[in-house]
Amino acid sequence: MISRSNPHLTCSSFISVCMRGTRPAMAATQKNPVEIEKASSLAHVPLKSEEFEKMISGML
Repeated sequence: MISRSNPHLTCSSFISVCMRGTRPAMAATQKNPVEIEKASSLAHVPLKSEEFEKMISGML
């Protein structure tokens, strides 16, 4: 389980692990609330913002 109590799992390492081998061919057209919630639970994640949510969801 991923939580703020795991200081060794950063946002960027989480994204690279999740995206390994599953890169979409095109950018997303809408935000992904499930991925946003997962990323928000990690340690050292900035406060939620519009740009953060777009980045996590894979939008350009």
